[in-house]
Amino acid sequence: MTMRRMAAMAGGAVAPIALLALLFNNQWVVGAIRDGDFDYSGGIGPLVATLQFPQWRVTAGEGTWKYLFALDFTFLLFLVLLGLLAFAGARAIDPRGGVLGALVTGWWATAVAGGVAG
Repeated sequence: MTMRRMAAMAGGAVAPIALLALLFNNQWVVGAIRDGDFDYSGGIGPLVATLQFPQWRVTAGEGTWKYLFALDFTFLLFLVLLGLLAFAGARAIDPRGGVLGALVTGWWATAVAGGVAG
């Protein structure tokens, strides 16, 4: 694959995860869900709990600054690893078979980056 396509694939892997984390996994949304009467064990609860993995915080709140740094560092590490793994995995994709290979490579990069960062 060309360098431009590889960079586009890496950006396409990082952008949706970063957007989801910034919109739905910020400290205010996560705090509202946890403070509310939400059941994590039934219905869509396990899915919501899984999707709350890449969290970011702006203020430490009741926690310490070390905890805040650890959360934000793992979030940034996750995004960097995701981009690098998607970029590296794009070299293995056949340009003519593209879509399915790109989807599998993106999911692979997300799972590995989440495992390392998480």
